[in-house]
Amino acid sequence: MAQAILRHCFAKKLKMVGLALLAEGTAIGEQILRETAGEYGATYGQDFVFLGFRPQYQAAILGMGEDIRRVFPQDYNNLPLEQIPMMRKVKNYGNISLIISVTDGDMPVWWVDYAVSRYHKKLAVATTAVMATSFYPFLATGQMVGLVGGLKGAAEYEMLIKKPGMGQRGMDAQSVCHLVIILLVILGNVGYFLRK
Repeated sequence: MAQAILRHCFAKKLKMVGLALLAEGTAIGEQILRETAGEYGATYGQDFVFLGFRPQYQAAILGMGEDIRRVFPQDYNNLPLEQIPMMRKVKNYGNISLIISVTDGDMPVWWVDYAVSRYHKKLAVATTAVMATSFYPFLATGQMVGLVGGLKGAAEYEMLIKKPGMGQRGMDAQSVCHLVIILLVILGNVGYFLRK
């Protein structure tokens, strides 16, 4: 999902600020951002920035609404934000058009509570299929402007941007597994009736 979203953004020449509010997402987030940026010839500091990780996500989300530099005084590589050309124009959410939360948990709820409700920012979410159902009410009320749900959502997004990737390959594998399970259920039932 993250790669498809980043490819879409880089293809449209959008500037991106990446960050992690859970420690587990830091390394993979930075890696996917750099690799995808490389596909499009995007330059660090001009086209994208990765701020790194901050604990206490509620405080971080609220703090960025006032001043990103207070929450992230430097980027992931310990470079002060004042030295990054792109970040000179980014003070808080007022300079950000859309927040995209890529997550497997309930982090989007905190974005809704603190960034959408308080600062009236647009929020899109990319999450696991299991969690997607929890966010449909937010989508229906307009508190979220978009939702990519699960592997199927990632594959569909890749098809929309005409950039096949891991989502489509994963759907192929998942479809084969589902067919095997159906075949095993049928064989089990046939075996059961033959034994009678």
